[in-house]
Amino acid sequence: SSMTILNMATVHARHGDAGKAESCLAKALKITPESGAAHFNMGLLKAEKGDGNGAETHLRAALQADPSMAQAAYNLALLLAGSRTQESMQWSAKAFDLQPNPKYGFTLAYLYRQNSRLEDAIEVLKGVNLKWSAYGDAYLLLGEIYLKQGRPEEIQALYRRALEVEGLSGPYRLRM
Repeated sequence: SSMTILNMATVHARHGDAGKAESCLAKALKITPESGAAHFNMGLLKAEKGDGNGAETHLRAALQADPSMAQAAYNLALLLAGSRTQESMQWSAKAFDLQPNPKYGFTLAYLYRQNSRLEDAIEVLKGVNLKWSAYGDAYLLLGEIYLKQGRPEEIQALYRRALEVEGLSGPYRLRM
C-alpha cells in the first residue's frame, strides 16, 4: 500500500539513504498522487538535495492535498524567504495560525523584521513571550528590535521580565 511505501521512505531517510527514500516516495505518489504526506516528504528531500523548484512544487502539492498541514506551510515559507519575501511571510503566518508554537511565531517575527514590518514583529514576539515564556530567542529578537528603535528602557524591562522566567536556559540568561 501507499502507506507502507511511505513508511519505508521514512526509514530510508532516517538512515541517510536519500536515493532509496526518493524512489519509495515516487512509488507512493504513483499509487496515490494526492497524498499530502508523500508530497511533503518529497518536498523535504528535494530541499535537502538543493532542488528548490522541486521542493516548492511538492510542498505546494502537499498543501493542496492538505491545506491544514502547518509543516508544509512553514517549510515553504523558509524556502521562499530569500526570493519571494511577501509570499514567504504569508506562508509563515499561515503556519503559525494553523499550529501556534514558539518556533513558527519566532520565524514569522523574524521575517517581519527583515522586511521592516517592525510593529508586526513586535506584536508576534509579545504574544510568543506571553504564551511560551521560556522561549529565549523571542526575547532576544524583541530586544534587538527595541535597540534598533532606540528604546533602552523597554529592553531593560523586557530582559528583567525574561530573567524572572523559571525555565529560561543559562545561555539566554548570560546574553541578557
